[in-house]
Amino acid sequence: PYESFIFSKPTEGKILKNFSETELQYSKTFGDMRLHSGVDIACKNGTSISACADGKILTIEENGQYGNVVTIEHSNGITAKYCSLDDIKFKQGEKVKLGDIIGVTSTIPAECNDPEHFHFEVYKNGIAVEPFKALGLD
Repeated sequence: PYESFIFSKPTEGKILKNFSETELQYSKTFGDMRLHSGVDIACKNGTSISACADGKILTIEENGQYGNVVTIEHSNGITAKYCSLDDIKFKQGEKVKLGDIIGVTSTIPAECNDPEHFHFEVYKNGIAVEPFKALGLD
């Protein structure tokens, strides 16, 4: 339903924490080991985050763990969650294009003791997957 099947990273930066569906990773915020459903990309709060592909805004919701979460339906069964955004530029139901600025990063409540970063999750047919592998960007 979308014109483009091309994907790009929502922001550039060093990967601070990778996706993990089986290997536990240490959480500085909670002081324990846990799975990590997304990828953390180092960037300062206030960094602009762009749509990784053409899509439609499914939801914009406030989440106790991840702040304001924008969920975008992209192509080929891909849905992405852009976590802890402020100054959101779109409304639910609107279409976005690859590279459109969605909002800017802010502190992630569930990861507030980690260095500043952007938390990005990707789902394929409703199942959490390694974001950059699923988007063909690894």
